Amino acid sequence: MSCFTHLGFAVGSLLLSLLLAEVGATQLHHGAFPYLNIFQVDARYGVRLIPNTSTKVRSRHRTITEIRTNSLGFRGPEWPNDADRRDRILLVGDSQMLGYGVAWEDALPAQLERALAGRAVVLDAAVPSWGPSESVLAVEEYAPRYRPHYVLFVANAANDWFETVPNTLRTSARDGWAARPGPPPIAFPGRELLLGRSHLTLAMAQLTHHLGGPELPPAESIYRLVRDLPELRRVEGAHRSRLAAPLLAAVQGCQKVGCTVVAVALPLDAQVDSSEWKKYRVAPEDLSATEVLLDDFVADARAAGLPAINLLSTLRAVEPGAFLADDYHLAARGHRAVADAIARLLQS
Repeated sequence: MSCFTHLGFAVGSLLLSLLLAEVGATQLHHGAFPYLNIFQVDARYGVRLIPNTSTKVRSRHRTITEIRTNSLGFRGPEWPNDADRRDRILLVGDSQMLGYGVAWEDALPAQLERALAGRAVVLDAAVPSWGPSESVLAVEEYAPRYRPHYVLFVANAANDWFETVPNTLRTSARDGWAARPGPPPIAFPGRELLLGRSHLTLAMAQLTHHLGGPELPPAESIYRLVRDLPELRRVEGAHRSRLAAPLLAAVQGCQKVGCTVVAVALPLDAQVDSSEWKKYRVAPEDLSATEVLLDDFVADARAAGLPAINLLSTLRAVEPGAFLADDYHLAARGHRAVADAIARLLQS
């Protein structure tokens, strides 16, 4: 047997072993990844989601959620055409409004459509990592095209007060994963498949970096909210909230098509109930002082004549269970409560 034959057998055996290992790693995690891996670079928004694709994401408690995008790169079904005469509601925001961690039928868009008895269709223009600036861009891009009756401008206390700079300065994409902006990676054939969609590669990376045990949800954003509260409340001009400027910019974008902006203040899980601290495995702290951020945002909205709602009491009324047990995102119960509250506001 020639040396080339031996080499061929060796290479074939190696490839077969890697293939079997990939199949095993995929089956072990039921085809789901620990993070969303369908991001792509976008010059305007920093990142977007890849259109017409799907992936599965698993939580720390191994709950599996499918994320499927339409032709616009947003989660959910295709947006309606002009023949659809239902009222339209454009929802802008980040991973909370995407419905991260819950099935599509349990996320706010589907829940709100049911709460409104099918009289309106919700267009979910939400992408993880987007902040207030990207919400304004989404209104400017999609309101003239889809002419919504309402725009739900959601201010998420978990991160929006920190993310007032454009996402192009905060987030990029590499191999499908969200990453910090930086030089482009070295390209080679099959790179994104190997580094973005391979369960074996990810398992090896996790084994290298997380030998200490399962990763806990970070509490840093909560501590930052307390530590940076004076800075987060600092505003130039007559407004109370630093998010008033992007909110009013969204109003200007709506004026061109006659839609109404509705301001929605979404609290952090630990602001809603002290029992939410258990998932972080740290001692609870009093966050009542941080509630002023939500109050200021709603006050500015109402001063501008906008419908507005602070969801703090709404979510407190459905605790425990408003948020995921292993994450700060809303659970199906929380999405349903938010949908009912917004539906009442719109109907009033």
